Amino acid sequence: ATKKPVDGREFDVIVYGATTYTGNFICNYFMQTYGPPGTSLRWAIAGKNRSRLEKLKARLLKTIRREIGETEVKENELDIIQVDRNERTEDFHEMCERTKVVVTTDLGPCSKSGVPLIKACVSTGCDYINASAETLWSHKVISLFQEESVENNARVVVACGGFTGLADLGVLHLSSHLPIGVRPKFDHYIGPTKASFNARSIAALIYMFEPEFKVDPKLFYKAFSNPRILNFSSNKNTEKHSDPKLPTYSRLLSRWTCPFLMAPLNARMVHRSDEFNRYGPDFQYNEYVVLESVLSMFLYALFYCVYLGALSFPPTRVIIKKYIVDTKKVPRQDSLSNGSYASTIVVKDSNAVNNYYTCSVSLNHGDVMFKGTAAMMAEAAFLLASSHGDSGGVYTPASCPGLGSKLIETLNTTTNMEFDFTVEGDLSRNQVSRRVQSAG
Repeated sequence: ATKKPVDGREFDVIVYGATTYTGNFICNYFMQTYGPPGTSLRWAIAGKNRSRLEKLKARLLKTIRREIGETEVKENELDIIQVDRNERTEDFHEMCERTKVVVTTDLGPCSKSGVPLIKACVSTGCDYINASAETLWSHKVISLFQEESVENNARVVVACGGFTGLADLGVLHLSSHLPIGVRPKFDHYIGPTKASFNARSIAALIYMFEPEFKVDPKLFYKAFSNPRILNFSSNKNTEKHSDPKLPTYSRLLSRWTCPFLMAPLNARMVHRSDEFNRYGPDFQYNEYVVLESVLSMFLYALFYCVYLGALSFPPTRVIIKKYIVDTKKVPRQDSLSNGSYASTIVVKDSNAVNNYYTCSVSLNHGDVMFKGTAAMMAEAAFLLASSHGDSGGVYTPASCPGLGSKLIETLNTTTNMEFDFTVEGDLSRNQVSRRVQSAG
């Protein structure tokens, strides 16, 4: 059946930053999944450079004409919206008043900008989607816009994509299948992943160390030490719980594990979801990479320490920003087409001696950082447009009204990308170990 969002504003979705690398993927996904604007989804492209937007429009229309026939697609079926280069809040107002949802393709570092567009969305009652999982930026967004977004029924969704989005949805999916009384302690094991290097994700972490974001030393410290820093209305914000910091030998897996590089960002978003979804009174979430040998454990641990140390030391941070983190560099095509992701989330049944529950999260034939993120953002935008007017607030994909389990179901059945969220229960220790290792 054809998907039909509810009627309302002129557009269902506007893709802001459509000419960026990720923006191109989102537009391609919309065109392939929902067809030209007006077929089943009313969408438009927006940005600052009119010339680049016109070129993108021509390419998108040429592609769809080739697939469904030239006479069926007209030039005026894809609208272009140009926003002033200053990117002030007032420049965004007109755009936001015309649509139910704005998808922004700015993957980071949002700490340098990003606020004017959110302010325009919230004030006009327009939903907003971003894939960034920057902790301090998200903390700022919640502080500034949580109350107003509730008043105006505007849903602000952050961390909708990449490793963070998959982890967030995986925990939700597994928690919904756990029996009552099981202690909600989630251990997430990341298997070998083929993904493009996303310089913007590294840049986002770098900017957390910059002087302008260390004005409040206590807040900066909490961003790294307290996984529940984004839990504003919950007393869990003060509970003692920290991320894994050292390599450990897992008796469950009979393998060495180390903290995952993205864990300091991902765990904050999963705990933000817990504030709304109430996973349990003693909810815990940890992320690890599984390593095959003692040597690989030492090498990974060494890299992890050098990596964080280099970011915290100003001279090396300058070198990384100048020579390593090129946010304009385009990933190789083979890494985008042949990418994959596999991980397993495990919960031990606290009511039984040898009983476990798992959720396998995977993405095949697609890069998780770009193509996978684009697909998740596009499907989330459709679902928000279809449920426009639900409770406003600053959310994650797993906690947002209209997304959550609906987004998981949509991604599980989408034909353009092979997402998979599979829950299994009543597993023994050996069965869990085999599943985690086979995921890699």
